[in-house]
Amino acid sequence: MIFLAQESFGSLGSLVLNSGPMAQAILIVLLAFSVASWTIIVKKIRFYREVNHQSQEFFGLFRKTASLSQLYGDCQRYTKSPLAGIFKNGYEELNHQIKASEPSGERSAASGAQGSL
Repeated sequence: MIFLAQESFGSLGSLVLNSGPMAQAILIVLLAFSVASWTIIVKKIRFYREVNHQSQEFFGLFRKTASLSQLYGDCQRYTKSPLAGIFKNGYEELNHQIKASEPSGERSAASGAQGSL
């Protein structure tokens, strides 16, 4: 039964070629949107793989590094990692809070201690 249907309708290419101009235009638009959608999907997969890779690298460095100020400097390499962004913002806020809570005379002594953060 299926073979009879294929013989009476022909191949997919002949169906497209024998269809009207409106149907062909619709098929071309659908094909274009399909290609665009798959392009976006592939780009997103690559992007999220890179995000995951950078996050894993940053987390490993975070666990190994003893100096938070050194880790803060290394955050520049991990631009796509949300973990690095959270750490960077937290480190900046912590420094801001430490500087705001210090009396003006103790800032020079605290700045030396801040390097060990």
